[in-house]
Order: sequence, then structure tokens, then C-alpha cells
Amino acid sequence: DDALALGVAMLERAKSQGVRISFDPNLRPQLMSVDKARTAFAPFLVAADVLIPTADELIQLMDAETLDDALASLHEINPNCMVVLTQGADGCRVYEDGDSVDVAGYVVTEVDPTGAGDCFDAGFLTAWLAGKSAVDAARWANACGALAVTQQGPMAGAATTEQVEAFLQTNA
Repeated sequence: DDALALGVAMLERAKSQGVRISFDPNLRPQLMSVDKARTAFAPFLVAADVLIPTADELIQLMDAETLDDALASLHEINPNCMVVLTQGADGCRVYEDGDSVDVAGYVVTEVDPTGAGDCFDAGFLTAWLAGKSAVDAARWANACGALAVTQQGPMAGAATTEQVEAFLQTNA
């Protein structure tokens, strides 16, 4: 509970200073029940400029029956939130300003998926904060995630900017 209180305090401080907020819920029912996560994550869902869940995570967090219902519920509490719905090897779907765009993943030989989501998130946010459109940032993020799974371990697949650019050029 102390960690959550600290997280909420830092969230409030960041928002008061105009910092953009991203949130990947990374639900882990073995660590926290979905009911408890709904309560704990509520301030972050309300504050997020970018939310990066899976469809299942969003449905569970919003206590919805369908993805469309979950998106509608999220829009009620945070109408300006961009959602980048991760879909593993299939890529992602970006929901922004009432529109959605599917961004295809890349075909690679998977060695180990550990760390792919973190690389995806970092790739998306780095590209988006650097001024790329959400769709271009999603392409970049998909490349980061794809490169991550080609190596063993959570850190080995974290690619450099040059590696991602080269990958994108050969996989255009």
C-alpha cells in the first residue's frame, strides 16, 4: 500500500507539472487480483495520455463484456486517452481521436518473448515523444518488440536506434 500511495503521489505531482503520462497495466492476477487492480490502477487510467494494454487487460480493468464496451468506458473517464492495444506478433491497434488503425507486426524467429512488451512500450514512447505520429511510433514499437524476441533474455534484445532503423528499412 505504501508503494501505491507513493505512485499516486508521484502521478499527481507529474500531472501538476504537465508531464505526459503513459500506463501499461501489465495485469498479473497472481500478484494482485483484478478487482484490487481496478481500484489501484483507477488514478492511472484517468491520468494516462497513453494507455498500452492488451485487449484482455482493458476488458478486465474496465469490467466490460467486450473491447468496444471497455473502450467506451475508458473514454467516459478519460476522453483524451490514446490507446495502443498490443497484439503480440500481430502488431498493435492505435485508438486516437475516435479513429483506430491496425499496425501490422513483423515476422521474425522467436527465441524468447521475455522483455518484448517493455521494448514495445519504450519504442512507442520514445518515437512518439520525439514527434512521430502515433501510427509511425507504433511501427517503431512493433520493430522494437520483434527485435526483442530474437534474443534470449529480457535485456539482450533491446535494440539501438540504428538497429531499429536498419530493421525497418529491410522490413518496409
